[in-house]
Amino acid sequence: MVNELNFPLHHENEPPRFDASIDERTPREISRNLNAVLCAIFMLSFFSFSPPEDFTSEGLGTRAILPPTVIKYSKLLARGVSGILLLITLFQLSHRLNIVSKLSGFGALAVFLLWSVFSCSWSALPSISINQVGSFGILALLGVTIRAIWRSMDDTSKILFAVANCFLVISIGLISLRLITPQYGALTRASSGLLHSTNASAMASLAIMVTSLSFFLWNWKWSQLHFFLACPIHFLAILLSGNRLSLLLVLILFSLSFLLFARKEWLGISLAIIGSIGAVCLAIDPGNFALKETLKTAGVAVTQGQTKRQLKSISGRDEMWKTINIQFKKSPIRGHGYFVTSENGQVYVWGQWGNWTAHNAFLQLLATTGIVGALLFGAFILQLLLKTLRLFSTRDPDCLKLAGFTTIIGLWYLGWGLLNSSIFGPTQPESVFFFVVCGLIVAMPNRAGEVVD
Repeated sequence: MVNELNFPLHHENEPPRFDASIDERTPREISRNLNAVLCAIFMLSFFSFSPPEDFTSEGLGTRAILPPTVIKYSKLLARGVSGILLLITLFQLSHRLNIVSKLSGFGALAVFLLWSVFSCSWSALPSISINQVGSFGILALLGVTIRAIWRSMDDTSKILFAVANCFLVISIGLISLRLITPQYGALTRASSGLLHSTNASAMASLAIMVTSLSFFLWNWKWSQLHFFLACPIHFLAILLSGNRLSLLLVLILFSLSFLLFARKEWLGISLAIIGSIGAVCLAIDPGNFALKETLKTAGVAVTQGQTKRQLKSISGRDEMWKTINIQFKKSPIRGHGYFVTSENGQVYVWGQWGNWTAHNAFLQLLATTGIVGALLFGAFILQLLLKTLRLFSTRDPDCLKLAGFTTIIGLWYLGWGLLNSSIFGPTQPESVFFFVVCGLIVAMPNRAGEVVD
């Protein structure tokens, strides 16, 4: 466990992680570069919503809060402006810093992106492939730019603070819409609404983990406020969305993070409180009737009215996986083109024809970019894993903290990707944050005292 490595988990003045002599930027330029990245994070996250799908809105009476055309072009504008901001930032940095060395950690990702662009040439839905690979490229550009501008843990704090604020605003907005104006379908399972309930709950679950880890590991002032005020709001968003996986992930990973990284006195106090509550409940209700009723109610909430057969099929995902797997075998080497999971661009699943995502990140990657694409992206993930292991091998507090942070977040993406397309699906807040983490982990020096060039 990280606590056993004898480094302080909570210290205020983290040492600088860069050599100021090789960064010729003025304070104004440094601030401008960071603000460009923060603006891109906000725009990419906020403008990831979609109007309700036609077949669900007709049956359930939900409607878009804005005309679909407005939503479509708002998303395109936000991604275009974000891409331009990031490109301008990299261009400005190219005159001041050694950009080539800063981009070395993204080599495998760049090759994967080129292969994804090339795959559009054999896609049955080329316009969709081009649009989605463009969005993926902008997210990759975000990670690269974060790597280029990063100077110290102070930048890490500012970036994570921006992400936490962005996710909090989205959660508050979706909860408000759900409670005040239900006709827009926000946080509902049956309609996409503004942000599909699955993606909204993923964002809320991820926000809880980002806030909790920032609080446990660094104890930044903003993380203290978000931990006690924002986390309950995100938890409410998860409950309203009714997504079981996001709830399970946050319960497991929050508990693991608390055991590994929280102060020992907090653990003792928590155990004492839990023990006291248990003793009081046992004294009041010796037969545990209330507990049994609570567990029964919880069981109904978890099953959500599904039969054993539906639960065994993982809400119908076995049908989806079998269908997409058949399509993958038709073109195993090169896939069917980025974001296209079938030979003809249409598969029949769950009573509907469409270009369905595989609802499994690994199968989505294989079906769309083939074994070649999977190997290329796997090489990038391997780079990140090796970098994280190198950070764990050092005794430097900053390196160890970020390695612990990355490990827990990586476990979240691993768990989420088992039942969802995750970062290989449409651009969502969760995919934006994935590349934020990539930029931070690649930027971090391998050992104490190493110069960031």
